[in-house]
Amino acid sequence: MKKVFFLVVITILVIAISGTRIEKIPARFSIEISNEVLTFNGFGVSAAWWAQEIGKNSEVMEKIVRLLFSKKYGIGINIYKYYIGAGEPNNIKDSWRKANTLEVNPGIYDLSRDEDALRVLKRALDFDVTKVVAFAYSPPARMTISGFVDGGFDGNSNLRSDMYDDFAKYLIDIVELLISEGIPVTELSPVNEPQWFWDSSKGQEGAHYSPDEVVKLLREIIKEAEKRNLNIKINAPESGEWKSSRKYADAMFTDQLINEKISEFHVHSYWSSSLDKKLFVNYLERKYPDKKIVMSEWCEMVNGRDYSMDSALTLAREIIDDILTGKVIEWHYWIAVSKYDFRDGLIYVDYGEDGNIKNITPTKRLWVMGNFSKFVEIGSKVVNLSYEKNGYLEAIAFKSLNEEEIVIVILNPSDFPHELFIDFQNEKFKLSNMYVTDKEHDLEEIKLSSSETITIFPQSVSTLIYKK
Repeated sequence: MKKVFFLVVITILVIAISGTRIEKIPARFSIEISNEVLTFNGFGVSAAWWAQEIGKNSEVMEKIVRLLFSKKYGIGINIYKYYIGAGEPNNIKDSWRKANTLEVNPGIYDLSRDEDALRVLKRALDFDVTKVVAFAYSPPARMTISGFVDGGFDGNSNLRSDMYDDFAKYLIDIVELLISEGIPVTELSPVNEPQWFWDSSKGQEGAHYSPDEVVKLLREIIKEAEKRNLNIKINAPESGEWKSSRKYADAMFTDQLINEKISEFHVHSYWSSSLDKKLFVNYLERKYPDKKIVMSEWCEMVNGRDYSMDSALTLAREIIDDILTGKVIEWHYWIAVSKYDFRDGLIYVDYGEDGNIKNITPTKRLWVMGNFSKFVEIGSKVVNLSYEKNGYLEAIAFKSLNEEEIVIVILNPSDFPHELFIDFQNEKFKLSNMYVTDKEHDLEEIKLSSSETITIFPQSVSTLIYKK
């Protein structure tokens, strides 16, 4: 008896010391191919405010654009968000937090004022970008109450009451100008996080709007676009969080014109729990069942750079939760490139003493976003994936348009591997490829075994591709 006890103790100690453990009972996923949850239209990223800096150096631009927007060389993000800067005057000291306005005088514009950022956009269009969204944070200074583009007095509303139609004309002018240059802008987002009180302390362009003011501006933009026969989708309100979004949804969708012309509600996932998302989804489905949701901005709001799987796992969890709980039909990351000591960019850059960028460093966040963006086809159907929660694995499944391919993205945040069995309920799909991002791999293809079960690596995000 003592000998048996001794062997058990030794075995436990060996496992504890080695840190290696595999769940002996495989996790089991069951996928219902015919049970479609929603249609998913892709992944986006904001080009504010890095594009005008990156575009100054052709070599740097090429490396970054390929990493972000090419499926062959990088992660194949398909939605590019171009920033319409508001210009001067402002109290913003950092060039990475502002952009010049294209407006020279009312109705007169000069694209060369933002030529570096436009160079980045045009190069991205050579790769896998399929949609361009133009967005603004503030009206130009001449239209503001404070005379500055970085917010109003005490953070209050800053668009002058007599300038709503002027701002609408300005935005539509710029969209038409971009289109005339061969840039396929199809969507316009005129406000950003309107519920926050924007002033110079925020260190960026911004403007507060009440729900009624959002409605007033949207009506002017819709009417101006219709006057010019411009077929442009208007995105709004870019709410800063889920839980305070109801008042903006009510204001927008109880207005007859806006309800007819705007089919989506755009929201950011900052500081938002799964419960916040669920409650808002339930509210929207009950009151405005024909409206869809787009998650149009998020990054982890934590100080300090992180290149590791720590923030990458958080990113994967946010994407899965936003799609499955928030039922979003698109998912957009915040800034793609960062020079800051913050968990924001998918790629970090560093400057040398000569003032030029000397280092370009992809993060694990970049490759984990690629676990989704590189393989999920535009228009894919999210299908029901059920599993007995073992406390660790989280997953989402997408069905291709021709129904010949299933893409499953799996998050394993635990410190040990898991065996996994996937049941397609009499549908015949065979595992074709597996791509892993973890401490050792950057979205790398892993050799498959002949076993019916799959090993999901510790602290990883994996993409499994099944084909008929």
